[in-house]
Amino acid sequence: MVECLQPYRQALQSLNSGFDEAHMLAEWRDWYNGYRFAPHPSTEQVYNPFTLVYGLERTLDETDVLEAALRGEWPSAWSATAHSALTVRLAADVNQLRPDFAREGGIPSLPTPGLGSLIRPDFAQLMLDTGYYTWHGSPGADAYPNFPNKEVAESWLRDILSLWSSTPRRDAHQMVDRLYACLNVGDIPGFARHLETFVSGLAGQNLLNEASFNAVLQTLLRLTGETAISEKSTRGGRADHEVTVGLHRYVFEVKYNRPPAAGLQQIRDRAYGREYRDDGFTNTAVALSFRNDGGKGARLEYAHMDLAILLDKGETPIETDARPGRDTSEYNGSSLL
Repeated sequence: MVECLQPYRQALQSLNSGFDEAHMLAEWRDWYNGYRFAPHPSTEQVYNPFTLVYGLERTLDETDVLEAALRGEWPSAWSATAHSALTVRLAADVNQLRPDFAREGGIPSLPTPGLGSLIRPDFAQLMLDTGYYTWHGSPGADAYPNFPNKEVAESWLRDILSLWSSTPRRDAHQMVDRLYACLNVGDIPGFARHLETFVSGLAGQNLLNEASFNAVLQTLLRLTGETAISEKSTRGGRADHEVTVGLHRYVFEVKYNRPPAAGLQQIRDRAYGREYRDDGFTNTAVALSFRNDGGKGARLEYAHMDLAILLDKGETPIETDARPGRDTSEYNGSSLL
């Protein structure tokens, strides 16, 4: 692949000396690589050759696309060429539940035969079949489905926002940048404030259960995090989301119309993230509690705590002072008081 793409690298460098060869290769991997067609860690990850070549050709031909690529934003052909309107509309259907294999991180069963599977398709299986999801995992760990790369995750965010809100694409990109900046420095209050603002702009009729909030958060974290995993399977169960940004790792548990304390207690009781003890990262447990108050729209309560301290609390009940729109933990950087 490196040799095949050499003409594009040379052509881009001739147009602008700001294109660095090593950075181009790394960015192309982030944007266009990542497809794995079997739930086995040894399966090689591959590029989508059509969207890769299409994107590079556009970068060479269009000045505005070239300028965006210099900022690390490469063009996406996914929505224009592989977009499945049915898949996006299923995601907007709050009655569509993610099947057991997606929640458990396991391998899906064969599709149910008969017309029933056409009337009510399996959402997560369809995500795999259409290429929105691919298999992730590492040796010794269970495989799990997630977006293959930034191109698909960005397309998904743009497409689903077109159904759920009138948020311009530019504003969505700015929101991702703000969330990244907060996670990069461990600013959970800032992260929660920006997230609440973003969710408040979405159509309330599409945010009626925990799964719908999780769908939005998964996409934002995939675009935000250097490493983002959703529905990771462990012996104790599955954390909703794990994301690593810089030297910070976060284990998220999402609740709907329930107190944040319930999220922290689930992380503690099921020992989510215990494999990260003493690994050199700052590990934080974060409980996000979304509430939909009818005409007032969505609001967010949250609590956070050092993960190791939370896991060491044994059977101690997790208590927080729930206050609307605020951090419900008294967090001083090391303990929940």
